[in-house]
Amino acid sequence: MPSISCPLLQILPARVAGNGVQLTVSWAANRTVFVQACVDLAAPVWTSLATNTPVNGTSSFSDPQWMDRPVRYYRATTNNVATR
Repeated sequence: MPSISCPLLQILPARVAGNGVQLTVSWAANRTVFVQACVDLAAPVWTSLATNTPVNGTSSFSDPQWMDRPVRYYRATTNNVATR
């Protein structure tokens, strides 16, 4: 049986750049990925922040509002469903 290789969708370590936090998403090239955030993992309400299409497997995103919140969690997903 042939094996199927599926790229791992991941957010690489974040860094502070300019006035925002810079996130880099790694995934399959030319496939849409959605970056979402929430402030409480105990009762998460995910808000979509960006829609990116990685070129050569990576795409960058900057969140200038990260300092407005004491805690902010990020996720990358392949669908734009902002759910719990």
